[in-house]
Amino acid sequence: MEWTELDTAEHDEVEDIKAHLISLGFPDYVLNDLSAEDIEACRGALQVVVDVTDVPMNDGRVETAEYWSEGVHHVKSETVYDVKELRVTGVGVKVPDERERWIIFHHFLWTKSPEFYGTESIQLWPVYRDLSEGWTEAGEATGRVLYDNDGVTFESDYYSLGLETFTSNSVVFGNQTNTDIFATFSMPRNGNNYRGYVAYPIEEVQDGYIINSWFNYTHQQSWIQYPAMTAKEKRMRTVWVDTGVFKTIQYLLQFSPTE
Repeated sequence: MEWTELDTAEHDEVEDIKAHLISLGFPDYVLNDLSAEDIEACRGALQVVVDVTDVPMNDGRVETAEYWSEGVHHVKSETVYDVKELRVTGVGVKVPDERERWIIFHHFLWTKSPEFYGTESIQLWPVYRDLSEGWTEAGEATGRVLYDNDGVTFESDYYSLGLETFTSNSVVFGNQTNTDIFATFSMPRNGNNYRGYVAYPIEEVQDGYIINSWFNYTHQQSWIQYPAMTAKEKRMRTVWVDTGVFKTIQYLLQFSPTE
């Protein structure tokens, strides 16, 4: 990672666009993390859709309850999460164009600092991946990572960001080859308020299709593993399986542009 101190004046030329986006409901804590270029891409925004959820990045604890019903002894177990460390925000911004055009933002924020600092991976299943009849790619993915330390904000490009073709193995579906958007990074130990985002534009092909964008975040929880691999390599190898070393959460931004 190549961390540099954030330029506090970088948004001076786009303050009017920020004010307009906030009036449409764009969360300011996400907006403040965007690059000036990504804010500029939202000039003339027509509509903003927002969804926020907190998700756990830990294995939780198991609570077991026993009870009798009609003479039968039952044991019920469920996983309880006392802490949900990761806040995930999905934002859709409709912008002017000849065809309907949206910019999709996936933002993450660690509300509690992670217990282990290793490799991180974001995998996007963009809208056009499964809904190619209704939407098409309209540009490359963009984004960056940020954190605070002693009142100063630092930012960096992702270690890597772009399309990756890979073959994963599933017990149910066997080997599958896919091409997805991946972003990789790591976070420094000395800091807090770790956060970042990935954005990508889409364009309408045909009316009547929903927007359905998946955000898959894989966090490394331990260094104890063999063979050693990164969070991205783990995600590519076994898409549906977590181990004690890696934790993956999935988040879906889904809405109908006509509602």
